[in-house]
Amino acid sequence: MKASEGALGTGRHRRPHERSAHYRFQRHGPKWCVPRFSESDSWIVPIRRLRLPTREGETSVLACGPRQAPPLVLLHGSGANASHWFADLPAWSEHFRVYAVDLVGEPGLSAPSLPDLSTEAGALWLDDVLSGLGVERTAMVGTSLGGWTALDYAVRRPGRLTRLVLSCPG
Repeated sequence: MKASEGALGTGRHRRPHERSAHYRFQRHGPKWCVPRFSESDSWIVPIRRLRLPTREGETSVLACGPRQAPPLVLLHGSGANASHWFADLPAWSEHFRVYAVDLVGEPGLSAPSLPDLSTEAGALWLDDVLSGLGVERTAMVGTSLGGWTALDYAVRRPGRLTRLVLSCPG
């Protein structure tokens, strides 16, 4: 499966499916990032929106960080979308190629279908996502429903994950 890729906020002419934004952050202390949206901000993280075809429908992914860096997949919780991770992207994108995935069936730009959590459907969907990204093995971070999805994936596909971080999985 091939991803449709669009540059966000690059200033070039955008295709209709691309969204326009650079996410600007200003550092406050060693670990805190506060989102800012003015031209004077001190940190810009260029983000690309990818649209991946999957068995559950189109999945939206925000990608940032060096392409040659190790991959890191972020899975948000229920009732949220990939914007949940905006404050974390600057720090993680220094060391990883970050993919913030909009879970299907949740608010955001991914398909409204909801994989049956009692089956392998979620793992099959993540197989499609990773395949569309060209990622064989990855670190994964998940919170709430995203944590449950990541943990389920780790149990079903242990060879695909290099690291797993869970926050309130459930």
